Amino acid sequence: MLNPELLKEIISKSGFAIEKEPKVSSIGGGSINQAYKVSTDNFEIFIKLNTGVNPSFFEVERKGLEILSENSEFEVPKVYSVDQTGNYSFLSMEYFGAGKRKPDYWYTAGSRLAKMHKISEEKYGLSFNNYMGALPQDNTYHDSWADFFIERRLKPQVELAINKGLMDHSHKSLFEQLYVKLDSLVPKEKPSLIHGDLWSGNIMTANNGEATIIDPAVHFGHRESDLAMTQMFGGFSTEFYDGYESVYPLEPDFSSRIGLLNLYPLLIHVNLFGLGYLRETINNVKRYI
Repeated sequence: MLNPELLKEIISKSGFAIEKEPKVSSIGGGSINQAYKVSTDNFEIFIKLNTGVNPSFFEVERKGLEILSENSEFEVPKVYSVDQTGNYSFLSMEYFGAGKRKPDYWYTAGSRLAKMHKISEEKYGLSFNNYMGALPQDNTYHDSWADFFIERRLKPQVELAINKGLMDHSHKSLFEQLYVKLDSLVPKEKPSLIHGDLWSGNIMTANNGEATIIDPAVHFGHRESDLAMTQMFGGFSTEFYDGYESVYPLEPDFSSRIGLLNLYPLLIHVNLFGLGYLRETINNVKRYI
């Protein structure tokens, strides 16, 4: 549980006054940070804490949430404070509880994502680097999506896995065979503003009953990456994909590319959580070469 003095300082830095003892609830579901709901009669705050991250970790999350808020119709939580206190880095923001979903929750969420994906830049990447989970994500710009995906997504994770003893050079050779073919495997499209880590744990119900998206790894990438990521742990409602297609139809045979596009998050899972994800990763590579 949160140390009372630490809690008091975080609340103060978030712009709130403590008039009575707040109620603190630990929130599970994350594997990287401590997370808490803090509430009184006057406010509700969601707090993330971590002692082992770079000071920029929460700052770039704040910037990502602001990009999503300014460039989408999603109800995105407002960030109150990003700061450090003692050994802790923290982010505090508006708390969104498990509100009652509106009847068109999934369809509207899909259509809003499609509208966001229509926002574009000339190149793939972003003006600043951020994180995917707890791992640094290099967003250096590239003209080609294939080059961006190879140089800024796959290669760094493959090298990290080799350095950690999770993969060997035979695995690297398989990826190198894939790199040669990659440009021909995915439809050419303009860069889209994407969430970047859109699994089921990062979409939730806002207080107004509509979908909100959180924990972004935002950048300008291939829009199919977001759609593929939604399929990693069971997929979203079919209404979500119907809503998306109503605004920005996908190119034919998208389902055949899901395993390819999910190689990056799979490699992230290998490097964060170990060998349990390696077989699926390598099987996907072999499938496409």
